[in-house]
Amino acid sequence: MVVLLVVVTPFAYCEYHENIEMCVKGLSKAAVSLPSSAHQAVEMTVRLMDNEKCVDRKCTDCGVAKLDGCFKECDDELEVSFRKWTKDSIIRKELMQTDIAEAKQDLYTKMETFARHVYNVKRQHTELKCLKENLVDNHVIIQEDFAENYTLRQQNVITAAHWAPQQVTIFTAVVYYKENNELKMSCTVSYQMNWITTGTLFLSSIS
Repeated sequence: MVVLLVVVTPFAYCEYHENIEMCVKGLSKAAVSLPSSAHQAVEMTVRLMDNEKCVDRKCTDCGVAKLDGCFKECDDELEVSFRKWTKDSIIRKELMQTDIAEAKQDLYTKMETFARHVYNVKRQHTELKCLKENLVDNHVIIQEDFAENYTLRQQNVITAAHWAPQQVTIFTAVVYYKENNELKMSCTVSYQMNWITTGTLFLSSIS
């Protein structure tokens, strides 16, 4: 019997969110009153996270300047370091070394629109949950992402197979539908490795 190993693939995170998260974490080592997470930091700048006027910075009680108090006792010339995802010929996580003044300005610029970003993500999750909970018969919800190649790994693999593993394409489209009053899901796996628009469109039609 051949046993296929199940490998948990990590999620791909939002570049915008991750860069702010790493910047806040780096700054919090110097500014001890600054929260170490981006979510806690953005909440300090917004009165109500579920209010569009607040997250769009149109409320007089909100604003990134509310973080100023966290830096009162910090020397602006003090050096800080943090990681940041950068893009040139390759995408990599790069070590940034700068002073507090420059890092703080970079954080404030990103924070201006970060509240709206967090609001949108939460709203999308809430709406999708509501749609699934209230799905009726003869209706489907299709949630699609990019197709990706997945490498199959087998137990007790021989050397030759280790260097030339078999791959399949997982078209990460999830179809939600009701059957006998139960919510069902389906996913598509294919041995076709070269993907073009028509291939994705075909799988969308049969998912």
